[in-house]
Amino acid sequence: MLPNLTAAFVLLVTATTAAAADYEPFLRDHQAVWDSTLQNPGAVLTDSLLANQIFLIGEAHGIAATYSVQYDLIEYLQGHAGVRYLLLELAYLDGYFINRYLATGGTTYIDHFLSPYRETFSWSKDMAGFLGKLRALNLSLPEDRRLIVLPLDLEFGHRRAITWLCDSLFTPADSAGILLRTLQPQTDSAAKIIRVFTEAWEHFTAHDSLYRHSLADRYAETAYLMRNVHARYDLHLSGLQDQRRDSVMLDNLNFWRDHYSITTDKMVGLFGSYHIVQFQDPGDARLGAILREIAESSRHCGISDVSTTAAPPDTTSQTGDTRRIDGVVSFYPVYDECMQMFPGAQADDTLLSRKYYQLVRYFSSGMDGDTLLAVGILRELNAGRPASLFLLPPTDAVAVPASVASPFLPATMSGRRTEEAFQVIIFVHGSPAAEPYGVNERTPE
Repeated sequence: MLPNLTAAFVLLVTATTAAAADYEPFLRDHQAVWDSTLQNPGAVLTDSLLANQIFLIGEAHGIAATYSVQYDLIEYLQGHAGVRYLLLELAYLDGYFINRYLATGGTTYIDHFLSPYRETFSWSKDMAGFLGKLRALNLSLPEDRRLIVLPLDLEFGHRRAITWLCDSLFTPADSAGILLRTLQPQTDSAAKIIRVFTEAWEHFTAHDSLYRHSLADRYAETAYLMRNVHARYDLHLSGLQDQRRDSVMLDNLNFWRDHYSITTDKMVGLFGSYHIVQFQDPGDARLGAILREIAESSRHCGISDVSTTAAPPDTTSQTGDTRRIDGVVSFYPVYDECMQMFPGAQADDTLLSRKYYQLVRYFSSGMDGDTLLAVGILRELNAGRPASLFLLPPTDAVAVPASVASPFLPATMSGRRTEEAFQVIIFVHGSPAAEPYGVNERTPE
């Protein structure tokens, strides 16, 4: 039995590798090399691709080249597609501090943003350098074309968010604020914080008109933070955080679209690779898949607002509230012989160590540790350069048997067509790890 299974696997890999070779001429013609700058970008970023409204760029965190490639893509998309908004997998206060830095250049805002992320992938000089490039780009643009950051993630820093609500948003007379000020957010137990916050949330929603009046121009920010913290607790308590997190991201995107009156303005987003894939299993929402579904409904219905109520359970926004989207493109990263800055508390002690961090070798694709079967073809075409972008061909571009797995999808996506998942691969080779932002103050154990 085992020899037969082995033979079948060898045949599958051989057939799939052959299929990848069939695609090689297309890939060669649709490759943009990145070597400090993006070369021949039009081969990948075609006019038809740039006509889309949302561009989702995936990443594996803690790899240095990621930040440079992402910035050059953003700069190109701003200049050639008119991208105005930058969607980030960050919480509200992260976005607030980044926008303040972009507007003022005050480096203390970078410190405020990064300080809660000590001992995580985000606490890096590479992230700070990326933000510095964004500010320089904005300074070169007219004010009405400058990039604005829209944070979409849950409030994982919920204690900091509650402190901000108390100190900067609620008035001394607001009942919800009075309740929250009974807390010591940095030291109280999570159970106590959730209990008191839930009481404050119920009062806030039950007396919405009163808060609109008392908070005035602070109402929108307060309502966003209250709702986002509530969503964080609700998903945590229900055990559905992984399944529903991206649905909350859609709610947050819709908030920002209303807040800035965004209709056809173009957006680029930076997210972990899991979030940018454009298909999802029932009950497991992914932002890329949700946005693609809305885009397809928008195109077919020809209306400005569409409903996704016909979607499988748990794949749409809690509110069912969506906006028209004119096309989505996903850029999927594949890392080849790269190094990753890995937080020391999570790293294997047998690996090469730094103080508080580990360096780990990262050979796989950007999600679930899978390696693409076509990685050899991509490596050959990349020819040892730091990175290349490859526009992937549609299924009918090359005659490949339907029984052959797509060589461009990780094994966990088997049975799917490539264009159902993403349209562009970012192949990164030999990148060093990101560098920690500064001296980590944690006392070593």
